Amino acid sequence: MNEFQIIARSLKDFFTIEMLKFTLIPFLATFVIIYLMFFAAAEHLSRGQKKLVVSALKLAQGQLYAAQRGQPCVYLIDDLPAV
Repeated sequence: MNEFQIIARSLKDFFTIEMLKFTLIPFLATFVIIYLMFFAAAEHLSRGQKKLVVSALKLAQGQLYAAQRGQPCVYLIDDLPAV
């Protein structure tokens, strides 16, 4: 297999219904929730509270991933106080 064939096969495998269920749907759901939280509740939450809610959503998303896939989720956090 050459490079082009590997890339083509990877893209074909990525855009299957099963993979989109685990990637696109959670991304869109998270995007909608974050959009509503930041723009609808922006005047009611402090910056720290917003960060806490986003962190909780990411942890919940990781737990959902682990439950559906049977594999643990690994979080890479560069600067914890900046999260």
